[in-house]
Amino acid sequence: MQSTSPIVGRYHLVERLAVGGMAEIFLACEKGAHGLERMVVIKRILPTLAEDESFVEMFLQEARVAAGIHHPNVVAIHELGESDGYPYMALEYVAGSTMR
Repeated sequence: MQSTSPIVGRYHLVERLAVGGMAEIFLACEKGAHGLERMVVIKRILPTLAEDESFVEMFLQEARVAAGIHHPNVVAIHELGESDGYPYMALEYVAGSTMR
């Protein structure tokens, strides 16, 4: 399974921000009806792990746990979805400097 699509669900990928052990993170633009646009972050499971059910379940479990956290210092999950066979999370985008 190979994904090179610059679109994930209804989100247009703008830039890859980071890659970790389980997922990659993208800055993306959500395109809505009537010209509505907002920036979000897409967290998508790595293509090399997308067919491993144990990693997919860990990714989904992370999303379920994170969705239950409501705190001003924790980004919100807008959506948990699947695109081209890859699970992803659409997360709130917070503009600012990195901690690096």
